[in-house]
Amino acid sequence: RVEGAADLLVRQGGRGTLVCVRRWKAGNHGIETLEALQVARIDRGVQASAYVALGPLSESARRFAAAHGVQVIDAQGLARLLRA
Repeated sequence: RVEGAADLLVRQGGRGTLVCVRRWKAGNHGIETLEALQVARIDRGVQASAYVALGPLSESARRFAAAHGVQVIDAQGLARLLRA
């Protein structure tokens, strides 16, 4: 567990991923949280980042995630991970 822009740091095989999990009640997820996650990833020298949100992302947040390689895990993606 980490503090700040991310909630978890997951390590596997020498590779780290910062994970940010947002409340399911949020109506729309904006770009600010993704920007903070990207800064935290760079500051920590971690290779990857993932954003878990059950609600929809704004269009600008989707573009930011795609441009910066942030893996976005939506409700269906989370359900698949939990089944595995």
